[in-house]
Formats: sequence, C-alpha cells, structure tokens
Amino acid sequence: TDERAEVYYATPSSGNISSWGTATNGLPAARTKFGSAVWNNRLYVVGGLDGSAASTNTVYVSPQLSSGGNITSAWSTASTSFNIARSGVTAVAYANNLYIFGGFDGTNYLSDSQYAQISASTGNAGSWNFSESLPGPLSQAEGFAANGYIYLIGGRSTATTCSPVTLVTPISANTTIASGNNPTGIGAWYATNQRYTGDRYGAGVAYNNGKAYVLGGACGSTLTYASPVTQQTTLLSQPQVAKYSIMIDTDSDVYPTKWLLNGLDNSIGASWQLKYQSMTNTTTSCTGTAMTTWGAITNFGNVTLGLPGTYTPLNGSGINTNCARFYYFSISIDSSQAYGYPDDVSRGPTITDLTLQFTADPSKRLVHGRTFTGGLQQPLDTPYYTH
Repeated sequence: TDERAEVYYATPSSGNISSWGTATNGLPAARTKFGSAVWNNRLYVVGGLDGSAASTNTVYVSPQLSSGGNITSAWSTASTSFNIARSGVTAVAYANNLYIFGGFDGTNYLSDSQYAQISASTGNAGSWNFSESLPGPLSQAEGFAANGYIYLIGGRSTATTCSPVTLVTPISANTTIASGNNPTGIGAWYATNQRYTGDRYGAGVAYNNGKAYVLGGACGSTLTYASPVTQQTTLLSQPQVAKYSIMIDTDSDVYPTKWLLNGLDNSIGASWQLKYQSMTNTTTSCTGTAMTTWGAITNFGNVTLGLPGTYTPLNGSGINTNCARFYYFSISIDSSQAYGYPDDVSRGPTITDLTLQFTADPSKRLVHGRTFTGGLQQPLDTPYYTH
C-alpha cells in the first residue's frame, strides 16, 4: 500500500557496493510490481501498480546513463502504451526491441507476448505487436535474452501455484545489415529439460558469460522461500561471440600514431572491443633497451567503427616507448544481444579491415618515400581511412 517513485543507485568497486545514493530524478509516478529492462544505457520501467494500487500500461524510459549512475534529467513518458494494463509483467530488451510477457491485470493471469521497436534517438518504445503466447498464464517471472533466445524463469500461474520451470523462445527477425532492424516477433515456446530446485516467483535472474543465475524468490499462500537461494546453469545456445587476433611485423622499429577498425554492423546491439600490445626490435631499439617480450596490454574497450584510435606503444612496465616493431591486436565481437552471428556478412557484424598508421624509420624509407611492412611495399598515397 506504499508504492514509491524513488530510484536508488550505487557504483560497485571491486564487485562491492559500499553505499547507495538517491537519484535526482525518480520515476514520473509511483510504481511497484513492474517489469524492468536495460538497453543502450537506458532503464525501462514497464507496467506495474500505481499509487492507488491500480494496474498500468505505461513505459517509463530513463535518459542515457553513460556518464554515471545518477539520473540528472527527467524520465520520458512518450513511449506507446502496451495493450492491457498489468502488474507482474516480465520485460526483456534485445536488439533494439522491447518485449513484454504475461502479468496480472487484477483479475486474470495473462499469457500474451508483445514487442515494440525502441527508437535509436529517443529510446522510446513505438507501437506494440502481439506475438507467440506463453504456454500458459504467468506472472512475476524474470527473464533475459542472449544469443537469439529469450529465457523466462519461474513465476506463478495463480496466487499460490508456481513451478521451477525455464521457458525458452527463439527471437525472429528479417534484420540485415542492408535493411536494418526488422523484428518479426518470437517463435514457439518450450520448457528446458533441466529445472532448478525450489518453486518461486519474484526471483532475481541474471545472465553473464554464458551462464544463467536465479536468486531468491518464494511461493505459497504462506510464503515458502526457495532453497538453495542461488543457483546457476550453463546455457547450451551457441555463443554469438567471435575473437580475432593479428600480429604485424613492420620489419624495423617505427613510430605508430593511429589504428583504425572498419567493419559492417547492423547497429542493434553488437559490442566491438579491442586490445593491443607491442614490442620493439629484439636486437636494437629506437629507444632504451631492446625488448624481448611483449609490452603491457592496452585495453581500448568499446570501438566505434571507422573512428581512428591513438596507438601508444608500451613496454612491460607500461612506459611509452614511442616506437615498436611488433604489434599484436586482439578484437572481440559480442553479438549475444543482436541478430546474427559474427562473420554472417549479410546479417551479423563483420570485420572488413584493421589498419595501423605509423611514421617509418628514416633509414628504412626508399627514395620515393615508400616503406615495407611484412615484406610488402606500401603505397605512399593510400589514405588509411576516408571520411
């Protein structure tokens, strides 16, 4: 009976949370028993009971939170309302789309599925479409999406009826790199043959690095809390993650300036990350003592395709050597939150080229200004990127 609108946030350090703060901007109105999801650094609060304990069909969208945990500007209420007000709804975001499942409208436990596209510019949800219904009514389940599937865990079908079931459905789309985001809903639901222990609704659910976790929850007219409280399982869906590496030998020490990664991406959830390390010539060095082992790794983090990044060569102590001969790049493409596998050239994210720009050692330049890399003569007038 005490629905609230406050939002609290914390910044973990080494996995620990030492304190919580109250966000400057709370929800536009009080809510409880709502669904929630995260996409593109925005929070989504879906449905729930309002301050009068009445069911709602609203979608509240936070501003982008890329600069910290506090919410310093107002939430958006401009999303299209979904069909049938409800509490206990499950919300899942995947590949720039928002999905909702089941819930309780105050009288009936629901089994419908709906989805809407998320605006890339505003984050608001657009018009809603119905898709494949759940096998039966379900409220207060929790869910997530990964590798082209949505997973719903736990929940209840009546006030006191729960089962330790995990429901799975494939996510459908006609999305390609050329056509953009064209979701078509979800496929038929099925239950996994592995069940966790303990009937529960209202549990917490998380996905990380190929594993699903269920935490807490309870069931019954007199609540019986599930035990073991926390359980985990490894998902058997094919990981939509690819890792690549390349080593470049410039034949002699050179002075690197920039690197550039180009590729194809449908811009709906793939994460591109890059690391690099380098080493000077093993016999003579352009600076200090020659290196015989790789230098410190620079973790650049998330990459924007087509945007050059600065290359800083480091020795094993993390000191800038200014020059190097050997360059090692490691690239990871995580498409677990997008349509398509890496290297699916029509649908998934794909690398086209990786370029290293450098100033050559003057003693290794030819009279016409060209250099050799890996035994290949490099053109003088070919730019390393184009606008």
